[in-house]
Amino acid sequence: MGYILKTFSSTRYIEAKYLYKGRDSIVDLRKLEDSKYMLMSGETIAVYTNEYIELDKKHFALILSRVSGEAVGFVVSTTYADPEWSGLLQLIITNKSEQALEVSLDMKLAKLVLFEIKEEGNFQDTQHPHRNLTWSQMEIQPEYPSWAGRKLSFFTSMRHKFLRKKKIFFVTVFMAIVLIVSLIVSNVTQNESLKIFSIFSSIVNFFAIIFSFITK
Repeated sequence: MGYILKTFSSTRYIEAKYLYKGRDSIVDLRKLEDSKYMLMSGETIAVYTNEYIELDKKHFALILSRVSGEAVGFVVSTTYADPEWSGLLQLIITNKSEQALEVSLDMKLAKLVLFEIKEEGNFQDTQHPHRNLTWSQMEIQPEYPSWAGRKLSFFTSMRHKFLRKKKIFFVTVFMAIVLIVSLIVSNVTQNESLKIFSIFSSIVNFFAIIFSFITK
């Protein structure tokens, strides 16, 4: 398998630093420790083959799960490549076991079986988004991979935003506490210099809190 994958999980959170081209749910394995992704129980992902496949007019191919993979819980959905196909192949992989499994860059999860056909036909689908796709094209063309984004529920979306901004959240809480203390001090103190400083600190913290909420 190649170095990017898309999770179909509607709840899993992926840290921004691990995303491919900053796209939600698409992971760049090269950015992960040891290029390994933990595939949770029941989770499904899409990947591209590391290999560029090119077939002539007299052969088609089936892509099947490897028995060694299925033995531990990996299931690769059966797919095919028509005669005259050229490009990367997309694979759909599901963890059917009850525990998390590691998937990694260059991992062997499927096998390709070639079949010969006696009569030639016109099988070319020039509109297929993966036809003639290479890893080099993947890097330079922003529309690739052509995977749609996830649809997250409101609560999942809010949880992801919190996780993405949790450092900012704690800083904001701290600034809010400082703001409250500054307001209290400005109201009770008799020292004019301290009162002016407290008011100034309150104003700065107020705008800092607003800024922390509107920034990504």
